[in-house]
Amino acid sequence: MLVIKKKQIVFVGLIVMIAVAGYLNWRYENDMETVPAGSEYIDITSGKNLGEAQKVDSTLEQQGMIDEQDQHVIVNADPASAYFIEARMDKESTRSEALEILGGIVDNENSPQETKTKAQNEMIEMAQNMDREVAMENLIKAKGFENVVAFINEGKVTIVVRSDGLIPSQVAQIQDIVVTQTDAPIDHIKIMEK
Repeated sequence: MLVIKKKQIVFVGLIVMIAVAGYLNWRYENDMETVPAGSEYIDITSGKNLGEAQKVDSTLEQQGMIDEQDQHVIVNADPASAYFIEARMDKESTRSEALEILGGIVDNENSPQETKTKAQNEMIEMAQNMDREVAMENLIKAKGFENVVAFINEGKVTIVVRSDGLIPSQVAQIQDIVVTQTDAPIDHIKIMEK
């Protein structure tokens, strides 16, 4: 019984580390696209450095140009960039909730062993998918794409890239990266442009 507890502790620690790595990756990308509130505000309409904090128009917040958690003004606030930011935040939020629920099942003494095992397996699969998604996103960005978000769900992979038009060689590069990272067959890979 003690061995199972140690395995569970190591497993939960691994899941937490992967979740933290995903969050830090998201945070790093988010920081690269934003200017912190404070002394270096840039007037979006004129491009001037104002040097002081200023009141932000509520229409910017409604258009998704403000990251409400950190109160950052997104300089590159076109709809495509806003989509990628929102997609990453939604993905992280959904995964965190799912991991929390599964962790509750594993930690519940009243849960049947079969249910605990199934929850642990789902947590392992989710952690592996998170790792694969981050790896694919980074590799696709290394191929010259400005913004990418990857989703793995039930053996199917969806890649959304920022592009004005993918050429066949770019599609082949993305497919190669996905197949290498996930072993997914080509017919389970969907590549979308934003």
